[in-house]
Amino acid sequence: MPGPGGPVPGRTRHAGRVVQSDALGPARTGPVMEALASADVLHLAAHGVFHARSPLLSSITLDDGPLMAYDLLRLPRSPRLVVLSACDSGMARVPAEGAPLGLAGAFLARGTACVVAGMVPVRDDDALAVMTLFHELLARGESPASALAAASAKTEVPGFACFGAGHRRLTPPA
Repeated sequence: MPGPGGPVPGRTRHAGRVVQSDALGPARTGPVMEALASADVLHLAAHGVFHARSPLLSSITLDDGPLMAYDLLRLPRSPRLVVLSACDSGMARVPAEGAPLGLAGAFLARGTACVVAGMVPVRDDDALAVMTLFHELLARGESPASALAAASAKTEVPGFACFGAGHRRLTPPA
């Protein structure tokens, strides 16, 4: 789904080719939160921001403002797999208590089995290439971790990491 300020060519192609879902229209907080509460797999392609001092203020930039990590903590349920094709969306800070704080940590805390997220800035065209292949491999029955490793190796695009139960397949092998 496109981010704020209208379509960004690479990001729009990325979201349109990789995600097959009902048309949600502009990426707004309310519809995204509804999709998060009902989807089995959700992919967001947008800009990400990590706040090291206050990791629960880390966010994904949507058309009507940021979707903060703390917003995710009120989800009644979350998807089995969340893909955050957004720079720095996988970054976290781990306080003394040991729970990782940030976007990926918030999804995992709400019950998401696996989060694939960006650790560093990745160009839109590179993200499109790796995520397209990643989803093709998932559809063939690969686990998220295997699909991400293979897609990253084949496209030579590093920068994404798999958190949680990435070894579990979402679908039976084709």
